[in-house]
Amino acid sequence: MKKTKLILLLMACCLLLSWSVEAKTTIRFIKWPGANYDPAKDPDVVIVEQFNKTHPDIEVQLEVIADYFEKLMVQLAGGVYPDVLKVDAATISEMKPMGILEELTPYLEKNSSFAASLWPIATSTKPICGGIFAIPTDIQPNAIYYNVDYFAGAGILDPNVLADRNNWHWDTFLAAAKKLTVDTSGDGTPDIWGYKGNLQNWPIFVEMAGGKVYSDDGRSLVIDRAAMEGLEFMRDLIHTHRVWTTKAPYYTTAFPEGSASMILATVRYVNIYRDEARMEWDTALIFGRTADQPYRERFRPGGLAICSQSPHKDAAWEFIQYFLGYESQLTYVKAGLIPMNRRAAASPELLDPHKPPKHMNIFLQALERGIPNTDPVVPKTVTNTLNTELNKVWNRGEPVQTIIEGIRPTINALLKEY
Repeated sequence: MKKTKLILLLMACCLLLSWSVEAKTTIRFIKWPGANYDPAKDPDVVIVEQFNKTHPDIEVQLEVIADYFEKLMVQLAGGVYPDVLKVDAATISEMKPMGILEELTPYLEKNSSFAASLWPIATSTKPICGGIFAIPTDIQPNAIYYNVDYFAGAGILDPNVLADRNNWHWDTFLAAAKKLTVDTSGDGTPDIWGYKGNLQNWPIFVEMAGGKVYSDDGRSLVIDRAAMEGLEFMRDLIHTHRVWTTKAPYYTTAFPEGSASMILATVRYVNIYRDEARMEWDTALIFGRTADQPYRERFRPGGLAICSQSPHKDAAWEFIQYFLGYESQLTYVKAGLIPMNRRAAASPELLDPHKPPKHMNIFLQALERGIPNTDPVVPKTVTNTLNTELNKVWNRGEPVQTIIEGIRPTINALLKEY
């Protein structure tokens, strides 16, 4: 009798164990690797590990996929669906008509405190995309990095002082850049340039001027008068005013070496320059065209999405909420990124008064004043073709108008094929 009871007890334990294993929900989380991907430095890896430790009923399997979009399309065609996926604006544009992405507004409405914990830009894409199909994990605003020693030595007002006085715009930036362009060797070529930047950041100069690049439907190249003025201002910095050189070293290297007084770069360079820069440096908001036309950075939708075909949407949403929670988002802070969680972004580790830049908070100001990017998503072939032609402006000084009118038929043909 005792033996029979023992057998029955063991069977019951086995059944309970089997039920426990079967009750565990497994969800697939897929993402692209990015350039020079190192899983040891990927905050997503840490967050997934922490989630799995604290959620015994859900297991997240992270898959980092090279050639992401192409392989994702193959999987979807074969009926293999992820539960959670990272998407950018281009992916949303491609997948939304397919009905693959879950609309997240109902989820956010059920948890208003969670929505309130994020930067407003995270949930402001609904009018553009026709819904919220992804929530960003982090956001990388740009800023002007500047050499404090050079500004003081030249007797120029600090950019943050100018900004506080509502006097940080094209004219004051150019005046500073001219004074900071110095030929120390006397050979006729500046050894220190007032400014250096990424030539492919020309859309920022267009945005400063309030210009328009493409038609609303993305079927034609516009480049209106304001956009033309933004491009011409950028050209003049290089070829008329000679405060910016396109020659080596690259702008992000030139700044810590001291051969560039100002650069425009994302927040990712803060941690790099904390280690590499040997001078006193700081950051300021990007200047606007005029005092009455301050620059407002525009952010595209993207981030974590739920596949509409997932059988585990509740578990997927639980993971996303955990991912964007305070503790998880501190992992992004440690990686030198600005998290989407506002409380984490205001943490002492990010706004450390003992580390440069002194005005680290301007990145948060950029987020506060940021707006959604309403420009249509265009194929890379269009962007690459336009960049190649505009390089003739930046490198050779050719007229902007001539280049734009020359390339317009080609760009329009590519857009109509898209």
